[in-house]
Amino acid sequence: RADVNVAYGVWASSAYVRLNDVTVSTSGDMGIFVAGVRLSSWSSVEASSVTVYGAHGIVLEGSTMSLVSRSTAVTGGLNVYALYLRDSSSNTVTQTLARKLGDQNGAALMVSSASNFNTVTQSTFTADANGFSAALAFIEGSSSNTLSQVYAQNPSGFAGGFASGARNNRVKDSVFWSGVSDYAALLFVTSHENVVERVHALNPAGQGLKMQDTSSWNSVSDSTMVVNMAPGASGTMSA
Repeated sequence: RADVNVAYGVWASSAYVRLNDVTVSTSGDMGIFVAGVRLSSWSSVEASSVTVYGAHGIVLEGSTMSLVSRSTAVTGGLNVYALYLRDSSSNTVTQTLARKLGDQNGAALMVSSASNFNTVTQSTFTADANGFSAALAFIEGSSSNTLSQVYAQNPSGFAGGFASGARNNRVKDSVFWSGVSDYAALLFVTSHENVVERVHALNPAGQGLKMQDTSSWNSVSDSTMVVNMAPGASGTMSA
């Protein structure tokens, strides 16, 4: 536990570091102000729990071939992410729960800065905030990533978002759930050549799937959108 102000709970700047059955958390008004755990390449965090506030949970920055498995990451505060992949490629996230608490901007999972060829599978991501928030987001040219068997929930905003040049990503066998009229369960903004397969995008109050701002050459197949069709009514659409 961090009972004084420190930047990191664990910062492993060297490669080939393994964290197993580790708990990182903050205490009282003191705590971690950058990230609970930050890993480099060819490293792993497994069967571990990271809980912070005002900081990122687990960070892979400039990482390749690292693993996050059977772990929980929780954060709250403004512009922070429970699980953050930045400029990182060919990493795997599996059987992991990431939660963004509170109504401030942020995300449970953020993949940014041209993070490519990552795999996220059998994991759950939850948030409860509107504005520039989502349960999970892929932005800034992140491409060729795969999401499979993922559940993403944000009752107050976007559940999943792809934006700012996200390209050639594949989303399959997953569920995205939102519960507010102004937002879509799954959103694509200025994103191209992404593939959506066997996905349920659920928003009984608003839109299931939305593509906007020159998003092009995206493909949707074998998927179901549960949406608000008219005031007081809802419906199901399949693609």
